[in-house]
Amino acid sequence: MKSWFKNILEGSQYQGLEIFEVDNTVYFSLLKLKKTKDELVKADEGVYGRVEDLVPHIDKKQPLFLTLNTSKVLKKQIGVEQRGTAEQVVSQAYPNLPLENFYFEVLDHQNLRMVSISKKEYIVEHLEMLETHGIFPCSISMGISNMGNLLPYFKGTAIQGSNFVLSTSEDSEYIMSSRNNPVNDNLELNGLTLTNTGLLPFASILGHLGSDQKESNLVDINGQAANEFQNRRFFDLGVKWGLSIILVILLSNFLLFSYYHNRTLGMGTSASIEQQNRALETLRAKVLEKEDRLKSLMASGNSVSTFYLDRIAHDLPNSIQLDIMVYQPLAKPVRDNTPIEILENNILVSGNASDKTEFSQWTESMESKRWVENVKIIGYEYVSNSLDRFTVKITLNEVEQQK
Repeated sequence: MKSWFKNILEGSQYQGLEIFEVDNTVYFSLLKLKKTKDELVKADEGVYGRVEDLVPHIDKKQPLFLTLNTSKVLKKQIGVEQRGTAEQVVSQAYPNLPLENFYFEVLDHQNLRMVSISKKEYIVEHLEMLETHGIFPCSISMGISNMGNLLPYFKGTAIQGSNFVLSTSEDSEYIMSSRNNPVNDNLELNGLTLTNTGLLPFASILGHLGSDQKESNLVDINGQAANEFQNRRFFDLGVKWGLSIILVILLSNFLLFSYYHNRTLGMGTSASIEQQNRALETLRAKVLEKEDRLKSLMASGNSVSTFYLDRIAHDLPNSIQLDIMVYQPLAKPVRDNTPIEILENNILVSGNASDKTEFSQWTESMESKRWVENVKIIGYEYVSNSLDRFTVKITLNEVEQQK
């Protein structure tokens, strides 16, 4: 789990950068290593004369370990037998040095003890220069302090670096001297082929993987640089993963919604069609029933109504004019889902009367007929001085009807 979490925070590729100086000329040596399982494989290596040439080869998403090894970084070797705190060792190498104005780093190895110092302004100036080109180291080292991580691999043999040489003495201690010719010689380290300009970048990467803790007052600036790199990487990965997760969720929701929507739509369509078919069949049956009843009513009603209309019109005075006669009228208005009810053995007559006396005599005469059981005036309205509107319901005598 720890390895997995570290791989998320750092990735599997590491970059080492050495800024070194030879004959007053500054060079940038970049080494890229890729970690596969427990093995480091060289991915890229190069030396550049300008920072602008270096920029395209820097991967901002991978950790970058910077080593400053120019003439402004002073290196001094002291005896391996000298002991004390880091500040005491620095004071022994550089007496009366105001440490508050300098960054220092101590290489403490059984065969080599080295103190590297540089003014704080110089370190900050280089970091700002790199930041203007979009290069953000996650760790800073000075001089050859990281060479302590490689000394066990050489087993007392001489080492040629970018601008330095470590030769061995009779007591197996290393002695550092300057190197003024930038020659790229190949070196073999446990199956990994490097050039001499890639030694310090490789040493800085190896020190990080081995959690090397050097005595230095660069702890704060290194901690800040590491936190900023992790924050940038975590933000970059978080945005990508977050967008990927959101897209996957949205796509899953869309596919699920489409699937269930199509199923629901199909089921709903089938159910709707079945329901509509049932409603259509019910409606068709009602229509047929009403048509049958209407036909029967019309078949019997036309002849009967004509018969009674002739009888009613026979004794109708001239002052009365009929305009409506309904045989077996509706008992109430027709409504949906309600049976049709009619007033059987009834005739509804409407018209106009110009003489109230003749109208009364006519209703009395109609009521005296044997085929009439009852005459009821259900409406009589005044229209004008010479005209009234009336509605009369005539109930037929069933016995006489049968005769």
